[in-house]
Amino acid sequence: MLPVRRFYLERHTDESGVSGTGKVATGCQFPSGKCYLEWLVSPRSATMHDNMDAMMQVHGHNGATELVWIDPAQEIIKGDWENKHMPERNRTYTAIWSAVRSGKIKRGKCRVCGATKTQAHHYGNYSGTKGVVWLCDKHHRAAHVRLRKAHKNISKNEVIKSDNSKHIVYMIAAKPNELDTDSQWWLPEDIEVLAWRFLINYRLQQADIFEEHTQKRPDIFLVESYVAPTSFMITDSKGQERTVTQGTWIVGFWIPSDETWNKVLQGQIKGASPRGPGQIVSGELPAN
Repeated sequence: MLPVRRFYLERHTDESGVSGTGKVATGCQFPSGKCYLEWLVSPRSATMHDNMDAMMQVHGHNGATELVWIDPAQEIIKGDWENKHMPERNRTYTAIWSAVRSGKIKRGKCRVCGATKTQAHHYGNYSGTKGVVWLCDKHHRAAHVRLRKAHKNISKNEVIKSDNSKHIVYMIAAKPNELDTDSQWWLPEDIEVLAWRFLINYRLQQADIFEEHTQKRPDIFLVESYVAPTSFMITDSKGQERTVTQGTWIVGFWIPSDETWNKVLQGQIKGASPRGPGQIVSGELPAN
């Protein structure tokens, strides 16, 4: 069993005019990830939070309050998915709100519903102050639920069919009006333009295919690209029927290399997603 880890809250600015500044609260984080917090100022109350993020979203006050660990981290704290796989999140969280307080980054509205009381959510991993989107508590929690499910089921969601004899695999590159793990979505008309532009640039040798968005793969060739004109059923590689919705962008790749093809068969290459410059616009997800 991992030990309980102690911490305290150092308040640099008292926005409420009640708690004062300095060391205002102390607490501990249990192996489950839950946090107990006890205030050192009147009234001396105590609260329990589901995790460190939830606690600091309430008491961090946009970076005015700093989390200070008393005990060093001995191991990654057991608990939910984020505690197991993202040990840098607490340090990153402090960096974000310090940047907000200094004016380096601006706190935005919820990307999904437009609410003004928001929390910082990262694209895929905790990478300092980069790749941050702003979400309200409800949609932030929902994003992490989708993230956990995506890491378990991503191969089922993206690779829809493969032909072993031809070394061709069909993947979904983008689906319309469906939230991804970053709480973003594509409108059908945007997917259409995206698919056309990519195909044109690919033929002009101005677009490439990458693995994990970083490693260029000249041994993978785009041979088919289309946007579904209507919804239809397809039998995937596992013999299961699934629905491809109207407006979905599907790409087909020819992979002549046996070594690379084995990555597809073993699930190391799991799906496709577009990469390139673009503008993110706030709005409400259209109802299906």
